[in-house]
Amino acid sequence: MKKYITLMIIGMLILCGLGTVAVPYNRAEKNIQLQKISPQKTQTMQAALEIELTAGFGITAKITNIGIEDALDVTTQLDISIGNRRHFSVYYNTSRIAPGESISFKKLVFGLNTIFVAAYADATNAVKCEGIGMGTLLFFYIIKWYAYNPPGLR
Repeated sequence: MKKYITLMIIGMLILCGLGTVAVPYNRAEKNIQLQKISPQKTQTMQAALEIELTAGFGITAKITNIGIEDALDVTTQLDISIGNRRHFSVYYNTSRIAPGESISFKKLVFGLNTIFVAAYADATNAVKCEGIGMGTLLFFYIIKWYAYNPPGLR
């Protein structure tokens, strides 16, 4: 009986990992919308934001001001999809981020499926930036995490 339960748990972990890994790639391609930025707009804006997504026990979004001026009225949005059933958004607002400083936000999630995260940061005096990540969610812990920042939005 003990051997049967062990084999069943291992089988479930393998099937959950193999059956759901390919789904978010298609969704990621549909959700990326690159913006065209005029040269005049980028020359006048001295604040620049960068997003770094990390995972483990929950999802952490780190927003860094890599510009030379304060980023004002920073709005951050995390769009989280777990499998094909649960989709929700989390919003964070900050009045300013000084040059070279960063802020971090953490969101705990629960499930047993593939997780897809799209993060957006925007300020009144900076160009919008975006980060995308995907992985496999095992209860509270995220494994097989892949994250990147599309080059068109920096």
